Amino acid sequence: MIYGDDVDDFVGFTYSLFNIMTKSADEAPVTRGQLKAIHEKLDSLLHASKAPSTDDYSKETVKSLLETLTKEHSANLEKMNMAVDASATICNNSNEKFDKLITDARVFMKILQSSFEHNTTKANEVISSLGSYLKTEKAKLQEVRTGLTIDHAQFNSSISLQISKLQDNLAMERKIMDALAIKTEKVKVLTVKLENAEKQVNDLLS
Repeated sequence: MIYGDDVDDFVGFTYSLFNIMTKSADEAPVTRGQLKAIHEKLDSLLHASKAPSTDDYSKETVKSLLETLTKEHSANLEKMNMAVDASATICNNSNEKFDKLITDARVFMKILQSSFEHNTTKANEVISSLGSYLKTEKAKLQEVRTGLTIDHAQFNSSISLQISKLQDNLAMERKIMDALAIKTEKVKVLTVKLENAEKQVNDLLS
């Protein structure tokens, strides 16, 4: 039974529903204004059916009240179910998109890793080849440097030997020139003596 003294409880009773984004106005959650309109309808039914001789409602009034309340409650539940279904659909779509995004990201990461490994292998091959080339060129330069060092030493030794021989030749030439000068001086002395002797002979003969 619902009694007339409980009317104020209906007026003071409100719902506070969470908001869910929907595409249709029919799927929107129940608002405070809609609940207030329901309460006003219930109050009007209660006041219209109240008998002057008793505080109890008639069976028809109670039945009408219950039917109205049941219809409104069913409608609200249906709206809530539709909103929940819409929210579930949105969540499912979001999950599918998220799963696809994760799959695409994994594929991209695999491709990126494969490309990185390929490029790393190529880079290592190039570095190894360059290292071998530089090592070979270094060995060749070392051989050339060693050859130049040997040639330079041999050239210096040859120059020193030639200079030494030239110095020996010059010394020998000086000795020969000195000996020749002495012999020349002796020849001059003998020539003078010979001339004097011839002069004396001529004087004696005359």
